[in-house]
Amino acid sequence: MRDSIIIGQPKRSTVGYAVGSGCIGCKLCYSVCPQKCIDITKTPVVIDQHHCLHCGRCAEVCPKQVIEKRNVS
Repeated sequence: MRDSIIIGQPKRSTVGYAVGSGCIGCKLCYSVCPQKCIDITKTPVVIDQHHCLHCGRCAEVCPKQVIEKRNVS
C-alpha cells in the first residue's frame, strides 16, 4: 500500500457543535450530554469535540438556543 501525500494546504473540516456568546451557564446541556464532554466551568460552556458524539441533545435543550451545529469545510 502506498502512502498518500498532500501538496499545499490540506482541507480542514470543522464539524461539531459550538456554543455561542449568549450562553447563560445554566448547565442544562451538561445534564443531557451522554459523554459529559461539556466544560461547565466556563461561560460560554465549551464542548470537547474529541469526545462529542454529535447527538445534538445539548442544542435541543438549550433555553437560549445558542448551541449550533457547525459544518465548515
